[in-house]
Amino acid sequence: MHHRIVVEHGGKPYTVERQPGAPGTGSGSAVPERWVVTLAASAITTLDAVPGEPDDAVRARLTAWLDRRPDLDARDTMHLGGG
Repeated sequence: MHHRIVVEHGGKPYTVERQPGAPGTGSGSAVPERWVVTLAASAITTLDAVPGEPDDAVRARLTAWLDRRPDLDARDTMHLGGG
């Protein structure tokens, strides 16, 4: 089970889940550890994971990111991709 935080913003619950990194392979680059942010089961962004960062700091970073994107809180659902 990955570490999970819920951040309320604009009356909506955003889930932030820490995903482990992965080492690089012969031709591929390593994938860094990160936080994946979802709303209603749709991934909307990722945040770099900082070793030892407390939950409150992650909440603050996500809140600042969301504050710069007020249109996200105005949507009832997320529609990503084409069509």
